[in-house]
Amino acid sequence: WLKSGRAGPHPPNAGCTGFRSCCMEGPILAEFSSLNALNQRGPPPSNLSGSHTERFDRTRSSPPASGSRTERSDRSRPIDDLAGQHERLLRGETTYTANSEYFIDDQPQVQHYGISHLLPKASTAEERERLLRRLEMCARAREESTKIMSVQFAQRDAKKNEMRRERQVYNERLSATQRDREERWSRKLHRSPFAVDLVAENQRIDEENRVRDHVETRRQRLLAKRNREAHNLIFKRATAEADELEQLRMEKRLLLENEKQLKALRDVERSNARTAQILQERRRQQHQRQQQLQQAGQEAVSQPRTPRFH
Repeated sequence: WLKSGRAGPHPPNAGCTGFRSCCMEGPILAEFSSLNALNQRGPPPSNLSGSHTERFDRTRSSPPASGSRTERSDRSRPIDDLAGQHERLLRGETTYTANSEYFIDDQPQVQHYGISHLLPKASTAEERERLLRRLEMCARAREESTKIMSVQFAQRDAKKNEMRRERQVYNERLSATQRDREERWSRKLHRSPFAVDLVAENQRIDEENRVRDHVETRRQRLLAKRNREAHNLIFKRATAEADELEQLRMEKRLLLENEKQLKALRDVERSNARTAQILQERRRQQHQRQQQLQQAGQEAVSQPRTPRFH
């Protein structure tokens, strides 16, 4: 603001707080602008040395510089020290702010020139005092601008953090609401026919029908095979029973024949036994007869023979 050369009742974002007067006068600000314009032109051809960036560090309780040389000579030692500090500021030997304080550079980091380059060495105390007042007002304005901008930066950071937190909370609530809405509609549309993939459902039904037909075909084939096996088993069993009956008949015939043979053999044996018994009886009878004959012959021989008389 000071470097731009614009004159106005207040610096931007500065307001009227922190100043001893409620607001700054227009002529003083015009002088600030002209002073900054002179400072931007560069130093005049002189042997004066350059200075650092013009900054001013002073307490709020220090009073502003007075306007006459006689009044300054009547003041105490602190006033002399303040005047010496002002002189050092004019010569560029010190800065407006301390190294530990925050400040804002209105100019880039290049070689700067102070008020000592603008004023000749033979300048009066009145001119120096006026320049000191201008520098003091500039320092105050810069200090207030720095404070205001620092406060605004802090407020902006706090506001950004707050907005970030609010945005995060809003996003979380939005996500939670979206999830709740999706879950609610999912429960509502759980049995909806529109939520079913009809093509996939049709393919699934076709696949189930194909598998069912395949299983039914295999079952029919297995049943037919079992029926054939049962029929063949019954037929084989029937033929096997017929053969068994025939075999039983043959066995019965053989048994009957054997029985007949045995009966015939038994009859033969009986007849043979009877014949043998008869033959034995005949032999016994013959033997007895022979014995009787022999006994009779012996008796006849032993008895005397008497004559027979006819």
